[in-house]
Amino acid sequence: MTRQQSGNGASLTEAPFNAAIYARVSTQDQNCEMQIRELREYSVRRGWNLVAEYVDTGWSGAKASRPQLDELMKDAALRRFDAVMVWKLDRFGRSVRNCLDGIESLRTNGVRFLAVSQSIDADESNPTARLLLHILASVGRI
Repeated sequence: MTRQQSGNGASLTEAPFNAAIYARVSTQDQNCEMQIRELREYSVRRGWNLVAEYVDTGWSGAKASRPQLDELMKDAALRRFDAVMVWKLDRFGRSVRNCLDGIESLRTNGVRFLAVSQSIDADESNPTARLLLHILASVGRI
């Protein structure tokens, strides 16, 4: 969360932390309900405002362009939220290059990326999480 402080360090206001969900399944006969439920609960536990949900059904993670993912990236560029949560890294992308490029684009726009079930937080202040992110992105390709 973003906090503003007075000169003596006392908190004046607390800006809300806004998060978005991205969920994906590869076939039309699957659904994203479990992913969405888990991500909503994660957001509630942290006191975050859930401001958007982007769901692609029937889209392969190997495709760099997916309708809802494209919309999410546009909204991220407009800073409509502070973080994007996915249930698992491979829901964001299967290709290591596409996955890492997408996460880097989010970071460039000041948006944090989290893969909740894998405890990945791509926050710049956590180099261990960034290393794990690269490893899991590579493994997800296999």
